[in-house]
Amino acid sequence: MACTGPVTIYRHVGIDDPGGITAGPDGALWFTNYYDNAIGRITTAVTPENSGVTPASGAAGTTVTITGLNLSAATAVAFGGTPAAIVSVTATQIVTTVPSGAATGRITVTIPAGTATSHHSFTVT
Repeated sequence: MACTGPVTIYRHVGIDDPGGITAGPDGALWFTNYYDNAIGRITTAVTPENSGVTPASGAAGTTVTITGLNLSAATAVAFGGTPAAIVSVTATQIVTTVPSGAATGRITVTIPAGTATSHHSFTVT
């Protein structure tokens, strides 16, 4: 698997026999650096995934939770093209509210690496 992005080394400046690579909750890849007794972090430029929206409908002001992957760098959320405020964000979840003037449509989440669109339309009541 080829990975791109900067590598941050903690404790030591070299990489010697890396192993045990895993995806972290921050969206980066973490690995052990066996011979140098250290850990390393590889940041990734990955696009977001919008895999679910709860609830599936609501009026303006309704709190909505978007679930997915690579969401922590979210810069924008929109309901059918209408921008919404981001209340809180983690790597796997965004909490937002339905904005005034929103119409029924798909929800988009934008991060610097790209935009994800919900699989189903959100119904504004």
